[in-house]
Amino acid sequence: MTDDSQILQPDAMFGQHRIVRLLGRGGMGEVYEVEHELTGNSHALKLLSPDVMEQPGSLERFHKEAKVMARMQHAGIVKVDLAGEDDGRHWLRMELMNGWDMNGHIVMTLGDYVRHQGGQLAEDEVGGILRHLLDALGYAHTKGLVHRDVKPTNVLLGENSLKIADFGVVGAAGADWMETHVRSTVIDLGEEDTLIDYSGSGSRAQAIMGTYAYMSPEQRNGSNVDHRSDLFAVGLIGFQMLTRLDMPGMKRISELGLDLHPKWDAWMIKAMEANPEDRFSSAEAMSEALDFVAEESSPSLVEDSQPATSAAQGIPSVLEPCSVGSSDARKGLLAVGISYFNIGAAYSGKGDKAKALTYLNTAKDIFLQTLGLDHPN
Repeated sequence: MTDDSQILQPDAMFGQHRIVRLLGRGGMGEVYEVEHELTGNSHALKLLSPDVMEQPGSLERFHKEAKVMARMQHAGIVKVDLAGEDDGRHWLRMELMNGWDMNGHIVMTLGDYVRHQGGQLAEDEVGGILRHLLDALGYAHTKGLVHRDVKPTNVLLGENSLKIADFGVVGAAGADWMETHVRSTVIDLGEEDTLIDYSGSGSRAQAIMGTYAYMSPEQRNGSNVDHRSDLFAVGLIGFQMLTRLDMPGMKRISELGLDLHPKWDAWMIKAMEANPEDRFSSAEAMSEALDFVAEESSPSLVEDSQPATSAAQGIPSVLEPCSVGSSDARKGLLAVGISYFNIGAAYSGKGDKAKALTYLNTAKDIFLQTLGLDHPN
């Protein structure tokens, strides 16, 4: 759990940086808006939790991942330009994303933007966003980097751009630690530790539920994970932006009455296959398969939004905690379980016992977690 006594207060000095405000927090640490003492430039500073850095091999991983992150140059990835240690805390310095001003309302993440637009986007805009995300992921994957926590609240908004944050952070912490931590936290519905959530309107509970919701089946099961887990998450994000639904169920997109291109069916099925071998082989292949969608790149984002003049404008300075054991959180987890059950039942009806078993076992685990019961041996 993140210790409140470790939270740095506005105007405090941390190394050569003055703290402006807290942007986000969770089990992996905190993120602050800071100003460099000498240059006056603004940055986002991520302080990794001491608990994370106490994991075996974490310091070696931190230095390795920091070098990789600092060398990445891509318009769709939040830039990391410096790393270090002050006051016993290891940190990464990143470019500060100020969000977009949507007619006086500041939206900081892709999740915020989609909610602002009523929860559903036009398919040409969805296609543009997906291509953008896949281009960034493809670049990272060629560098040997798997994100492992792709979700709408990790896609940050800046001046006419959206960028994926936290590449390498899971690697620095240790992927096994992250995935075990998330699964155990969801099982213990009273636990408040989360991964960092950048959404100003979010909460600790929403952060952990979000991370769990976008995990691929192999991540949830503790199996080997590669770049195809990131692609699974992108497929789910695309499904949600198109349909306003949380998870695929028994119906294909073409059966939802949304007047969308029929080729979305095959694309979504392949993107979210239970077996990674059945998914798209690469981000590039996944993007090329979107050739049926118009080439416009996120027109609404560019035309209807303006960069926020101040990151602090209209955004809470601290994410308020709430109980993960609340009724809403339990209902959200139950909905995920029902969706996995429906998918498993659909595969069972098609005679695909292997895929059916994978989804049904996941559904069973989720239902047990919702009830607060231990998984039977």
